[in-house]
Amino acid sequence: MDPACLISKGFKNFGLEVHLGKCDPGDDRTKDVKSKTEAMHFPIPATEASNEDTADFDVYEGQGRYISFNVARSSNPPLD
Repeated sequence: MDPACLISKGFKNFGLEVHLGKCDPGDDRTKDVKSKTEAMHFPIPATEASNEDTADFDVYEGQGRYISFNVARSSNPPLD
């Protein structure tokens, strides 16, 4: 089972909610709801995050529920 799915179900056990985004199953993107819950991506120092690294990912496969990414930007110089 996907770890994000386990976290969502675990929160429900305590009466809490993970605010997942919702994709409209059709082509009407105006009905999409952005995820309030974000995952954080920390790229390797001196590298840039790719679109693949930070793409929204499904929490419940095929149900249109997803989590968005926020990318940490570092101003530190590369490690040698």
